[in-house]
Amino acid sequence: MPLPTVYRSGSEANINVDFTDFASGTGYVTFYGGRTQSGATVEYILSNNTFASDLMTTHAEHAASATWVKMVDQNFDVKFLRPQIIDGDAIIEIPAGWTVTEAGSVNNFGHQLHVEIDKVSAGTQTYLISGSSTKRIMAGMVSALSNTSQLSKVYTLKLTVPNTHFKINDTLRLNVKLIAKGDGSLKTRHGIAHDPVNRDDLTENESTGTQTAFKIIQDATDTVLKMQVPFKVDI
Repeated sequence: MPLPTVYRSGSEANINVDFTDFASGTGYVTFYGGRTQSGATVEYILSNNTFASDLMTTHAEHAASATWVKMVDQNFDVKFLRPQIIDGDAIIEIPAGWTVTEAGSVNNFGHQLHVEIDKVSAGTQTYLISGSSTKRIMAGMVSALSNTSQLSKVYTLKLTVPNTHFKINDTLRLNVKLIAKGDGSLKTRHGIAHDPVNRDDLTENESTGTQTAFKIIQDATDTVLKMQVPFKVDI
């Protein structure tokens, strides 16, 4: 008999599990990260349903500098409609990529992801757990100033969330940061993808919605950002 799905309105969720680890008494729900926009209101949400994200990527250009700089700092939120307990290993998958935005050769540039899970209750944010990917450094690349000059991959992190009680209207927050460096000679663009329906990257301009000159995610790389969240359940 199939397990019930999660029912929600917008970014609010009333949780039932997708699948269960019977040994630990843990039920898992897969949440997908994406962006919605209604008028001037922009939200980055976690939803158990797939949807076409308003923009597929969040990205920024790194100046021609060898300094590590924060390119992305984005929260993805879901609000609970009934009390929940989260406890166990959360599996997080985040697509990230880069491209070179000037013609020529570039060396020793790269990026790294930092991920944090928080609880937000009555406006107060409480740290739960965090982790980082390895630093991915590209030894050398020649930019042809085309949409073939990008590199990307899906990073997968496992974070053990401590036993945490969420009250009605508490929020589970996934924060994703991306830091990057150049080689001091050419500009590079770095970012993450977050499209639950896994469309190919267009790397839209956030203010106009039009495609920028260079995408950051290769067509062979998925654009789905997702997190498997462990809930305590009665079995």
